[in-house]
Amino acid sequence: MRGWYGNKVQHGLASRGIKTKQFKASAEWDYLKEPFDVHIFREAEEHFDITDDIKQSGFILPNGKMLKFAKESSFRSFGHDEIKEIGISPREFAELGAVRTSMSMSGDVLYLSFYKPLRDSQKRTLSKAIKEYQPLVMIDIMQDASWDEGLNAYYSPTTSLEFLQGTYPSTVFRKIEEAMA
Repeated sequence: MRGWYGNKVQHGLASRGIKTKQFKASAEWDYLKEPFDVHIFREAEEHFDITDDIKQSGFILPNGKMLKFAKESSFRSFGHDEIKEIGISPREFAELGAVRTSMSMSGDVLYLSFYKPLRDSQKRTLSKAIKEYQPLVMIDIMQDASWDEGLNAYYSPTTSLEFLQGTYPSTVFRKIEEAMA
C-alpha cells in the first residue's frame, strides 16, 4: 500500500507544482521515513487547525497534536471522512499513524481506533484527556482490519478493549501494548 499511497500523494503534490524533495522532516516528524508522510500531516494541521480539547478532535497526529473537527461549537461537528478533503481516506490516514478519536458530548465516553502502536506524544495527549474527563474508554486496534467504503466504516477489528470510567491512563496504555504484542 505504501508504494501506491506514495505515488498518489507525490502525484498530487506534483500536480500542484510541489516537489516532494522540498519537504524535509523536522524533529517532530523525524520518525517518518517518507517525505509525503510528513507533508500529509502538515497539510492536515493547516487544513483543519489544531485543538487542545479532545471533544473537538477527529484525529490525534503522531506528534500528539489533535486535529480540530469542530466549527464554533465545543464538540466535534465533522465526520472522520472530512479528512478526504486533503486527498486521503480515514483508513490510510490511520495507517500512517494517526489515532481516530470520538468523544461523547457529555465527555463520559472516549472512542479510539488506530493501526500503529501509540507514540509517546500521543500517549501524553490521551493521558491528559483521560485524566480530565475520566471517561469510559473504548478502543479498536485495527491492525488487520479493512475499510468498507459501502458501510463507510471499519470492520473486523483485531482487538477491542474497554476501560471503565476512572481507569488510570497508565493501565490503558499497558493493556494496549499487551494487546499489540
